[in-house]
Amino acid sequence: ENSDHESDTDGGKSASDDSSSSDSDDSGDSDNDSPNEDEVLRLKSNMTTQELISLAQRQSQNNKGSAAPVFSVKVCGTCLRSNSDHSNEIVECDSCGVSVHEACYGIQEGGSIASNASAASTEPWFCEPCMAGVHQPHCEVCPNIGGIYKETDVGNWVHLVCALYIPQISFFDPERITRATLFELNYQSWGKRACCLCKDIKFARTGLCIECDAGMCRQYFHVTCAQEAGLLSEPSAEDSEQFFGHCKAHSDKELIKKRKKNWLSHQLNYRQRGATIQAERALEGEARKGKESASQRNNRKLKRCRERWVSAREGDSWV
Repeated sequence: ENSDHESDTDGGKSASDDSSSSDSDDSGDSDNDSPNEDEVLRLKSNMTTQELISLAQRQSQNNKGSAAPVFSVKVCGTCLRSNSDHSNEIVECDSCGVSVHEACYGIQEGGSIASNASAASTEPWFCEPCMAGVHQPHCEVCPNIGGIYKETDVGNWVHLVCALYIPQISFFDPERITRATLFELNYQSWGKRACCLCKDIKFARTGLCIECDAGMCRQYFHVTCAQEAGLLSEPSAEDSEQFFGHCKAHSDKELIKKRKKNWLSHQLNYRQRGATIQAERALEGEARKGKESASQRNNRKLKRCRERWVSAREGDSWV
């Protein structure tokens, strides 16, 4: 009986060992999911534009011209959040593919064919650079190219995140977030601080830098560099106008990881969507008659938006 009891005990121990090992394996797999996913995002974001266009053309041919989404998760390029509902929808520009919340961009009436809250087609929506016929303009306060832009009151361009996080920049129309003005900036501050996050040291003293908001910390960085590094803090529900950033030493590591992942997701979705639009335009460029396609309709709407944009700004510059 004692030997039987010992064998049962050994069997129980071996079973518990097996279950613990399987649990540890499962936990190990779950821990490895996030790094693998992050690595896939990095690899895809390193693809060239031509590679993305070729991929989009192959996908459109395989889907027989259906407008299937290339990347399902849409992230706002301003707040780096993916939540979207009918009150504050994430819309995509139907010309370049950039995605942004309606509230973050100041869109009063929503609607984009590529919006992710509804599968129904609505009126096309275009960002300000696309309506102005400008492709990736230079920001007035930072050296980085690409992202969400807003036009200034003198016809230049600034990143929306730069305008929100630099205190001296304001908007002529805060509700629609239009006409950013830089006249309250101290121009002696240009190049005064070096960005600690710039990948190219030659651009570290270009434009304006913000300071870490933690006490006496003396770390400075460009707003767009901080956004890529996951160091920008989102406004709280109590104070929706409080925008600030923290250095790596004064930021939560998990939040940094989440923000960087969302930034990579936004960049990948933006580039893939843009490549898909270019591929559709290339296909529409071939001789084709009959009913107007969605791509042709978008081009027609974009042309009208550009004409209205130009006519609205003729003789409007007061400087």
